[in-house]
Amino acid sequence: MIKIIYYLEHNDNYYIYTENDFYSCRIIKWFIPKKIHNNEIVKSQMSMKLFDDLFMHINSIKSYNVQLANLYLDIEKQSIEKRKQVYKEKCYKIIDSINRGLSPYHWEVEETYEDINGRKTPCYLIGLFTGENKMIDKIEKM
Repeated sequence: MIKIIYYLEHNDNYYIYTENDFYSCRIIKWFIPKKIHNNEIVKSQMSMKLFDDLFMHINSIKSYNVQLANLYLDIEKQSIEKRKQVYKEKCYKIIDSINRGLSPYHWEVEETYEDINGRKTPCYLIGLFTGENKMIDKIEKM
């Protein structure tokens, strides 16, 4: 896989590393707090592998939600709810793995799209934050 960091910018609080992943035709923007942007541990964990796995499991949960919306009997819903819970647990394990050793910080990711040359290109906004982990809350509510 060819990844090229082609743009580095910063604002008052963050350095923003923008990668263009030509292999997967996507853009990845890493938001790293200014005070730790040169930290080698942080840089070593700027990898999409586990985030890709996380999105795969999140998409499975979304698929189960679609199935559940079309079922009416509790007996039908039970097995799907159990399978959905298995994928939530996988998401929690990935989130724990992604954030291992980064306390008090944690990664959060949001998937969006950017218009590039008239084409919507997937864009992942990945930030290192302190405080409550909104990714966990998002998965719990799914």
